Amino acid sequence: MKRIFFGTLLLVITHSLYAQPVLKNLSLTAPTLDILYIGVENSLVVEDVSDIEHIEIEIGERVFEEYKGRFHATVHTVGTVKADVYRKTGSGRQLLFSKNYRTAPLPAPAAGLIRATDTVLTVASIIASPHMQVFMPGSYFVPNMAVVSYSLEIRDGNGEIILEETRSAGHRLSEGMMGKIKNLNPGDRLLFNNIRMSSSDGRMQKTEPFTIYIK
Repeated sequence: MKRIFFGTLLLVITHSLYAQPVLKNLSLTAPTLDILYIGVENSLVVEDVSDIEHIEIEIGERVFEEYKGRFHATVHTVGTVKADVYRKTGSGRQLLFSKNYRTAPLPAPAAGLIRATDTVLTVASIIASPHMQVFMPGSYFVPNMAVVSYSLEIRDGNGEIILEETRSAGHRLSEGMMGKIKNLNPGDRLLFNNIRMSSSDGRMQKTEPFTIYIK
């Protein structure tokens, strides 16, 4: 038992001595990417520091303080910026490390199935992920938005109606829709329309309709 305890303690001490702090952007699908998006809050986190409450990040002469373990950083110009990570001390602050980022604008949000619009999907892939997702096409940003309503019409390869346009609340495909989808054939298509999205502050907006073809 003592041997196990001291072995675990040694691993903890070794990790503390040699682990390097890492800055990640949790607003991205790949948090280690060196991208900050313009005009939105980028949720940054500093990993492998024990005193996160004493850490601050400076980007372009703006200082961002820790809030519930994260740093909500905003940028406003296209180009590159440097993020300096400091530890606050009694006599000032100590630079721990820096990371260079490129900044980029965001496109308008879109809604789709499996982050896809106007594309071809298999019935199996729709069954595995039967819900609408909001995303920013061509970017890695994960928007804090959700689909709150939409309508769906299903037609076969000859244009005959399988499911008349049906309104649904929420982001998931209804049981009635899924019942039709499970029996679809290649060439059949799903037409999504009247899509409404809500952001975290309650603002509503519509997005473009799209069509999914069955593979």
